[in-house]
Amino acid sequence: IAASKKTAARVHTTTRSVTVATSDPTTGPASASDAATWEPQLARWLEPYIDLLGDARRKPWLPIYVRGLLSAAERKSLTPMASHLSRQDGIAAKANYHGLQQFMTYRAWSVAPMERLLAQQADMMLGGDDAVLIVDDTASKQQGKHSVGVAHQYCGEVGKLANCQSFVTLTLAKDEV
Repeated sequence: IAASKKTAARVHTTTRSVTVATSDPTTGPASASDAATWEPQLARWLEPYIDLLGDARRKPWLPIYVRGLLSAAERKSLTPMASHLSRQDGIAAKANYHGLQQFMTYRAWSVAPMERLLAQQADMMLGGDDAVLIVDDTASKQQGKHSVGVAHQYCGEVGKLANCQSFVTLTLAKDEV
C-alpha cells in the first residue's frame, strides 16, 4: 500500500484517520466486562497465526500473550501481564508467567510468514486495490518541557527550528482520491 507525494498531498485534507480503540477510554483497554464480545473474534483472527507457530507447545500461549498485550495491565512485560491475567482467569500467576516465558524464549520462529499474513489481512480489512495508506511525519509547536518528545528540532508548522513534538500519522484513503 503506497501513495505518491502528489496523491498524499491531494488527499490529506479529504481523508479521515483510522483509529482502532480496544475499549471505552474511561475503563481502560479491553476490560473484562467486554471480553465476551471480543475474545471469540480475537481467537478466530489469531487462528492462522497460531498455525504458523509450528511448535505445538507454543500454540496455546499466543492468544494468552495477545490478551495480555490488550489488557488493562499498566505494564506489558511478562510478570505484570501474567499477574493481571491470573487475576482475570483465576490461574496461578506463576503458571501464566512460566507459560508466557516459554512462549517468548523457546526457540526462535520465523517472523516473515507472520508479517506476510498480517499484511494480507490488513489489506483485506482496510484497503483493497483502490486504497492507499499515507505515512506522514508531523510536528506540533510546544512550549513546555513536560510533554514527551519535545525537543529543539525542525518544525514544519513554523518552517524553522523550534521546540516541537514530532510524530508519525497513518491515514487510510479509499474512494476519496
